[in-house]
Amino acid sequence: MKQNIQTIGVIGAGRFGTFYAQGILPKIFPNAKILISSNSKKGKQFASFETVCSSDIVIPAVPIGAMSPLLMKIAEHLKPGAVVMDVCSVKSYPIKWMLQYLHHSTKIIASHPMFGPSSYVQANKDLSKLVLVMHPVRIDKNLYEHIHDIFSTHLKVIEMDPKTHDKKAAKFQFTSHLIGKILHTLMMRRSSIDTKSSSLMFDLMDVLHSDSDELFLDIYRFNPYAKKQLDKISKSFQKVTSLLKSL
Repeated sequence: MKQNIQTIGVIGAGRFGTFYAQGILPKIFPNAKILISSNSKKGKQFASFETVCSSDIVIPAVPIGAMSPLLMKIAEHLKPGAVVMDVCSVKSYPIKWMLQYLHHSTKIIASHPMFGPSSYVQANKDLSKLVLVMHPVRIDKNLYEHIHDIFSTHLKVIEMDPKTHDKKAAKFQFTSHLIGKILHTLMMRRSSIDTKSSSLMFDLMDVLHSDSDELFLDIYRFNPYAKKQLDKISKSFQKVTSLLKSL
């Protein structure tokens, strides 16, 4: 049976949580009331923690390192049959925590929006160009397909298991964040003689510059494949520099 989704609660009024609640979800769920939990911000979308937790779908949008204690906190406030849908950049650990701390009656969907405020602007605010990774963790098939179909109407939804996701994210997302951090450390700046390839490099820097150091470090800490990827990158760098030093 399809669930009538009337309320969606986003916990976390940071950069991504606010963007997701105000810029993305209203377009996907135009008839739903979307609330944001915040102790400091005021407005019609902001509500108490308890009110947000009583929503039909609850979306924790906090740093990965804060997920585990938050899940323990929200567990007692969720209504029976509620759907919790995470948006973490890694999947294996958050899924483990959701299964561990949330009541067995709580439905669980793992998701990773492969976009943020900067990439949304770069896509000219065209939702069809944005990718959302989803995976049913503990949820009725019909309900999951209903929610999946709603998101698929607007976004490009890709179903992927957590192990495959984290392996791919370590190769591409972690690597791109690492390169972006290195380029910013080098204080690279655009110039009047930039080639097309260097312009693409600066585009990468612009997209990643707005992401926090906390996100970068959490991706490394909580993606089980990130350390192996860092080793591969280090060996590749040593190989290239050895070639140059041999000249």
